[in-house]
Amino acid sequence: MNRYLPLVLVALITFVLVWFFLRFAAEEPGRIRGSGSPFVASSRDPVEDQVRDPVDHEGVVTRHQKLEGPKASFGRGALVVRAQLPGGRAPEVFEVSARPALPEPLRLDGSLHYGDIPAGSYEVSIHGEDLIPVVQRAVVIKAGEETDLLFKVVRGIHLKGVVLDAEDESPLAGVRIDFNGVVRTVSGPDGRFDVPQLMPRRCLDVIRLEGDRYDFQTYRGLLVPDPGDLRLMLGGGKGVLFGQINNASGQALPGDAYIQMTLPPLYDLRRRLPLEGMSSFRLENLYPGQFRIELHCPGGEFPMISQVVQIPEWQSDRLPEARVELTVTAGTRFEGRLIGSESHLAGLRFELRDIRNQVVAATRVGEQLDFRFANLEPGAYYPVLRMQIEEQRMPVIEIQAGQAVMQRNLDVGRRRWLP
Repeated sequence: MNRYLPLVLVALITFVLVWFFLRFAAEEPGRIRGSGSPFVASSRDPVEDQVRDPVDHEGVVTRHQKLEGPKASFGRGALVVRAQLPGGRAPEVFEVSARPALPEPLRLDGSLHYGDIPAGSYEVSIHGEDLIPVVQRAVVIKAGEETDLLFKVVRGIHLKGVVLDAEDESPLAGVRIDFNGVVRTVSGPDGRFDVPQLMPRRCLDVIRLEGDRYDFQTYRGLLVPDPGDLRLMLGGGKGVLFGQINNASGQALPGDAYIQMTLPPLYDLRRRLPLEGMSSFRLENLYPGQFRIELHCPGGEFPMISQVVQIPEWQSDRLPEARVELTVTAGTRFEGRLIGSESHLAGLRFELRDIRNQVVAATRVGEQLDFRFANLEPGAYYPVLRMQIEEQRMPVIEIQAGQAVMQRNLDVGRRRWLP
């Protein structure tokens, strides 16, 4: 019996593993189990499955039916408008507007019936007290036919509230608020904001706050009892950073240059500050920790210049202050053309990255497929062409010390630099 005991144990363990795999592989896709949270997360939203973007979603003409008898007037037709919420239910009340205008409809079984209307093309929109308006253009009404138009609609919410300082709850003005990339607004002098349009509830999935004096704050999955009374807190630490830009290049910094603060090692964006022609800057309300301070020139006049700084912990006898100096120097001008390439490459973003895959310099490919990078420091760079749906990585390029100008052409098709 003891001889067969290991075989029995192996068979039992195999059975348990197979059962476990089949049991959980059959679960609904996107479900998250064992998260330790009373909430169940799902990667699919039943509303989003039916209406990708309710603001832009159009109605659907489901059928054309021949009219018979007296209804089939010459040169005239009929229209039936129906609305459907996620799950298939019809809203209790909804209204329809049209251009050209339509006569008063007959309400029947939750739909609006327009009979004996001139044949032609109409712009039809549907709206209600809490429904996100939807517009369908070019609805064709054919003579002698009844057109059935179905709108898939969702209930919207009003986004209204206030942005407050997390420490003293004072109102914060000028804070930029992004609701999941669907709508953006800015808090007023009293810290309040109000989005007049009805918005889909998915706007609350991710809320991003950007204030000039605070780190960027992102709320994900925030529990919101009332979207019409949002209280969004924006906080910070006690740290202060004093910065100085030493321009030794002999060229003026562009007016759109800005300072950016990121958090290593992934370099998440925490703060952005326009310089507006100033050579010094100050960042307040910083948390203790290590940050990278970056100087950016969107026009490519200078590559990104960065330095890592440490914001100290708060101490009772002194404020947590730090200082940083960024020195701008003249460097190598790197230019050339894309050879053997099609004209659709014109206008593409051309980047030079470092070994950490961080963008150091960027430019746009010209109409003649020419490119130009200015003031590059000596070292190795990794070129990347940003296509519409993909990135094309090119062989590394070396900038030698002491070079004023470096000219190289790039064969994009063969991905090689030409002498």
